[in-house]
Amino acid sequence: FAEDCMDAEKYVKQLQPGQVLILENVRFYSDEGSKKESERMVMAKKIASYGDYFVSDAFGTAHRNSATMTGIPKVLGHGAGGYLMSREICSFVDILKEPKRPMVAIVGGAKVSDKILLLEHMLAHIDVLIIGGAMAYTFLSTQGYNIGASFHQAGQSFTDKYGEKRDIDKLAAALLDHAEKKGVKVGLPMDHICHTKCEFTNEPLTTDDANVPDGYMALDIGPKTVDYYCSLIQGCQTAIWNGPMGVFEIDTYSKGTFA
Repeated sequence: FAEDCMDAEKYVKQLQPGQVLILENVRFYSDEGSKKESERMVMAKKIASYGDYFVSDAFGTAHRNSATMTGIPKVLGHGAGGYLMSREICSFVDILKEPKRPMVAIVGGAKVSDKILLLEHMLAHIDVLIIGGAMAYTFLSTQGYNIGASFHQAGQSFTDKYGEKRDIDKLAAALLDHAEKKGVKVGLPMDHICHTKCEFTNEPLTTDDANVPDGYMALDIGPKTVDYYCSLIQGCQTAIWNGPMGVFEIDTYSKGTFA
């Protein structure tokens, strides 16, 4: 194991046939997801120097323009998908080609900017869209709900792969509008499990409705939302799920994801 993925040459040189070297989590490094390509490429060139071939099995992060996901293939001049990547893509193709209806997409995670364009594309294929995780608070904010200190991207923008600046509030509002026009039912949280900090507590605050009190951050969907989402899922024949409903790594906020 190399504690620093930017300084692992000595470990690479010591490798014997059949051995595997594990690098430190690349998400700990700012260059991995830097908005500046020059910074991403510094990291990509260093890690690419450790090997000859690049195989990615990280389907969940395949959409990211990062040092390891897109930078290393640029440096090496090639890239390949692994067995897991192949299974995920084939599963998506099969599901989207002839799904059993109704079909629900369950989408969680933190950043709307990572998934908003994918969600827009999915509207043509699904019947129900369930939104959870921190990205839900951006959608709730655009609808006028108070989201307290919850993580969100309301009021922010990002640059898409074509270099165009996209306003997240407008995209979120447009997606909800397009879903309504296409007859896609959208589920957003109607209550939350909250705390003043993102840490374990035996006494979290459960809200009465979709509003989050000032000074509190929503960290999981509440019991009303769990029941609502379960009813939506039970009425569907096919489900696509990407991302958690809350900070599931902390037990206090794991119930929404595992319900």
